[in-house]
Amino acid sequence: MRLGPSSSALRPGPGKVPAPNYIWRSRGAAVPLLSLPRSGTGATSIPEAEAPLARTDPCVNGDAQAHEYEFLSARRLNVGDAKHPIPLNVLDWESRRYNSTASNMKETKTIVMQRLSFGGKLDMLPALASIVTVGILSVLSGFIRSTKDAPSLYLHIAYAVLRRATKRLSVLQLQWISPPTDKMYERYARSARVTPQTVDLGIHGAKGHWIGNKNAKHVLIWYHGGGFCLPANLGYFKFWADVVSSSRAAGKDVAVFALTYTLAPHARYPTQLTQAVEALRYVLAQKRQRPSQIFLGGDSAGGNLAVGVLSHLAHPHPAIQELKLEEPLAGTALIAPWTSLDENHSQEKVYSGGDLITPFVGKPWSRHYLNGTARDYYTDASLAPSSWFETYPVKQILVLGGGNEVLLPIIEDFVEKLKGGFPSVEFFIGKREAHVAPVYNLYVGDSTETQQGKKLKTWLKELL
Repeated sequence: MRLGPSSSALRPGPGKVPAPNYIWRSRGAAVPLLSLPRSGTGATSIPEAEAPLARTDPCVNGDAQAHEYEFLSARRLNVGDAKHPIPLNVLDWESRRYNSTASNMKETKTIVMQRLSFGGKLDMLPALASIVTVGILSVLSGFIRSTKDAPSLYLHIAYAVLRRATKRLSVLQLQWISPPTDKMYERYARSARVTPQTVDLGIHGAKGHWIGNKNAKHVLIWYHGGGFCLPANLGYFKFWADVVSSSRAAGKDVAVFALTYTLAPHARYPTQLTQAVEALRYVLAQKRQRPSQIFLGGDSAGGNLAVGVLSHLAHPHPAIQELKLEEPLAGTALIAPWTSLDENHSQEKVYSGGDLITPFVGKPWSRHYLNGTARDYYTDASLAPSSWFETYPVKQILVLGGGNEVLLPIIEDFVEKLKGGFPSVEFFIGKREAHVAPVYNLYVGDSTETQQGKKLKTWLKELL
């Protein structure tokens, strides 16, 4: 279902929800929004026929168990205007509690940790055999590569293994064999012989990790990818460290602040977007850098979050505390942003033999991230009109993509729409490069500098 101005069933209508001081609650029962008590001035502009209903919501694991929802005070439910109506299916937002006596939000329990079953662990054996078989066969096919395939035999084999792994293994199986982001940061710090500098952001266990000097003149806040389901691997930390050292060699002062957010399916949207916003809020609160000295960055699903943060800054999300900037951010770098959560991109008819993912990965990963919540312009910027991007508070945006990646048609469509509302966009495609090649090439052991990585570092140094 495409959400937007034409989706009258979800359109809240013009105006804003007023500010009565109460919290809406539902315990499984269907309660019409307009039947709830009101106080304060003004009246909601949502037509009664379009009032969303409270409903029983399934747990993350699919069990039909009622949750108690605690919503923001309506003073925080700014749902858009006539030009950009935001779909207001409020009961699809994460459980939140607004403390009306303070300016901050306090979280309710939204994390449902899931563990890999015994059967899932046993299945790892045939899965491993399947992955190894594909790797062996790719050695043979690697000798007849075309320009649509990886540029080297080594990457050809590595990409084949990654494609098979991400398609054959479930999300929980992939998480079971992947060290958490926090552990990878500790491993990186030991190898780099630096003292770990981790900040607890105080929201669902979200943390920020400093790479470089946290007192640097500029900061690049980065949201890692992985379909919202996978942690940041060691390739990310190598990439971030390279960005910092490259800038330092050019006489530029920048540090990376990398976010550890809660992975799906243990939490669903908008938890991860909330954590991404809080990472920016934290950096701003330290008052070491002005907004004009802060960059946002993200790859794949992390690119989705970076765009979502810009959307929240321009059009406050109804379930996330507003964040106002006194000036625009310095820039935003997006590597292969996943801005369309369609479950299956196979209709694009793209060749995946030169990439490290297949067109089918979107189905399980987007389902785990959304978990029944409605898609909107924050989850799917590709669905937004160009006018949505006009008020993005950032000076420049760089979008990078690989010439061999399956998401390239989606990235190109997004860039075209983005430029329609925000002209200060530069788009660069790395020839014969795969999805998020600057990170994943390092992850598989290929340290050859990618075209995308070189472009990002050049762009960043020019703006520092």
